[in-house]
Amino acid sequence: MAAIALDADGYEVGYHQIRGGTNCVSHVWVITESQLAEGSLLLTTASDNLLFSDAEGAPLSAAQQARMIAPPASFDGVRDLWLGASRGGYYNLNYSLRNPAGSECLSANLPIEAIVARLETNAYYTAYGSTEDILVNLDPISHDSAGYTLSLDGAPIAAGQPPWLVSVGNLAAGAHSLTVQSATFPDLVDEATVYVVSAAFVDDFPDYSLDSNTDSDNFFLREKDGSGNPDSEDLDIYYRILPADVPVADVKIRVYKGVASTPWLVLDGEKNAGGYRAGDGLHITWTPETDGLAEDHPGFYRLQLAVSVEGHGAPVLETSIADADDATPGWQCPQDCLAVHDLVWKHRPIIHCHPDDLGRPSNLDRFLANVGGHTKELAGNAIITNTPPAIPGTINTFYDLFDDNRATIGDLSEFTAAQRNNVLASAAGAETVYHTAVPPGGTGGAPTHTFLQYWMFYNFSTRMFGLIWPFDDDSPDVQHEGDVEHCQIAVRLKDPARPGKKAAWITPFGATASQHYYAQTLLWDLNDGSAAANSHVQTHVEHQNNRLVIYVARGAHATYFVADNAIPVPVIASQYLGTQTMYDATAYTLYDLTVTGVVTSYALRHIAPELKTFNGRNGFFNPALTGLSANENGPAGLPRRAARISSTHELNLRANARELHNRAIRTVPPDQTVEMTIHP
Repeated sequence: MAAIALDADGYEVGYHQIRGGTNCVSHVWVITESQLAEGSLLLTTASDNLLFSDAEGAPLSAAQQARMIAPPASFDGVRDLWLGASRGGYYNLNYSLRNPAGSECLSANLPIEAIVARLETNAYYTAYGSTEDILVNLDPISHDSAGYTLSLDGAPIAAGQPPWLVSVGNLAAGAHSLTVQSATFPDLVDEATVYVVSAAFVDDFPDYSLDSNTDSDNFFLREKDGSGNPDSEDLDIYYRILPADVPVADVKIRVYKGVASTPWLVLDGEKNAGGYRAGDGLHITWTPETDGLAEDHPGFYRLQLAVSVEGHGAPVLETSIADADDATPGWQCPQDCLAVHDLVWKHRPIIHCHPDDLGRPSNLDRFLANVGGHTKELAGNAIITNTPPAIPGTINTFYDLFDDNRATIGDLSEFTAAQRNNVLASAAGAETVYHTAVPPGGTGGAPTHTFLQYWMFYNFSTRMFGLIWPFDDDSPDVQHEGDVEHCQIAVRLKDPARPGKKAAWITPFGATASQHYYAQTLLWDLNDGSAAANSHVQTHVEHQNNRLVIYVARGAHATYFVADNAIPVPVIASQYLGTQTMYDATAYTLYDLTVTGVVTSYALRHIAPELKTFNGRNGFFNPALTGLSANENGPAGLPRRAARISSTHELNLRANARELHNRAIRTVPPDQTVEMTIHP
């Protein structure tokens, strides 16, 4: 005779419920009353996911799926066993008495429901401010027919069965606790960490590359520091990845050229011996190219930060490179992006020259080679030829193209073909525009703006049109050899009404063009770069693809912002800064002529040493020798290139960028004084 039974703690709707996903912790009683001396007892779970042990808390790795016991008589009484389940679900625990032949004679079974609460992963990653919910699921081993409670940072956010969508858009950057709790056994809890990853460039203000700070650089000016190093070298890129303990697997800084959607260059983030770093104050440097840029190179870059974490192939976070403002597409920087501007290249002028003009912006080295040794110095009423030649170092020294001791003057027809083609004409293929810049707070500038200055050297210059006899009105005479003309762009660093708005950082604000002994300043309208119909109606400069468009007056080579066959020029006695004659549609005598003509290709070069030190004149009239007015003196070199404030005072163009801008603002209706004045 024999009797067997199984019993356990917990019973619900036909099943005994146990805590699964743990060691053997659920108590089961095995009851045997037998006087048989033969046969055997078999205890089995019929599944390798349900196991038992004689020891409470035994690990599943040491537990059993089946046990054969013989002889039965030795198992009279109650035995304690402990169940564990590696996977949740429904099982049977079977207990049977078997005869010596192995046939089942008596059996009992216990239906088991194993409850498991296990999250699919122990870490979730999302970008700070993400509008995409994260999908939370349970591991397939999980089971609880009564459901679960999901909590975030201790607060319940969902219940029932998975999957769940968890909103993370309002979570602060850092680590957050995500827990799932069994409804059947509240002590069955699993926890994961939700990492809200914040990755951003440290870019709190528009920064010039030569400024010393821990803010990312935003622009360079193709100038040099005090040690002669280019300001484009080793640009600082600062960024942060938080929380600092996020397991970063990869950090890339992708560099996009202009509006391109494909990275042009990919830089590695900061590393240490353990790999990529997270935290604050992370730093790398980058040196962009400045030589040999293609003509269509946009002159600005968008930098994107991409962060990947361990166990995830795709980046969990990528900062945006999209335009920040659809009204002016193509260049603005969104808040979490970093923009780097090669400003001198980006805004370099598009130059229209008259097709019938021999003059183009020339290479000064080529011009000096043609001049040869004709460097002259005035000594009383005598003129001395310097041997060997030297750069004119004082106002009394000058270049003399044709070795005639005077400023070159006369109708073009009076010069030989060789003189016209080899000396007066710009050398084909050697067209050059020179550049300088005034950084924020630099001499003659303003802390709120940077100024880009472009200098054009011409081998000669004629008078303007409209001069009466003895000058030829139809084809103005050559007035002097050598000339330096100029335009400049004022770039505003930030909008005072929206100082934190990156889309309004480092934007062209206005442009100034030198014209004879005065200048003209007009607004740069970001949303309207169209060409004006004529000089009288101009209210803004023309620009194309971020480049200023200028028109060179035929012969005289004054710089304008419009194509017009009759731009009014004030009479010589009134050629002072502040003149508004160019907007006057009424009767006038003198005028310049510009056309939409030859768009000149040129090399962009930092100002030549010869231009910096050329303190003399291009050609010279000595009234005592010629009997002509001293006004016929050739123009000064760049260090002395100036506009007239009055009959006795001049304003140096190179050293007074802000004042030149302000003094040349349009004041006739619509008066731009208020919106265009740059304060010191």
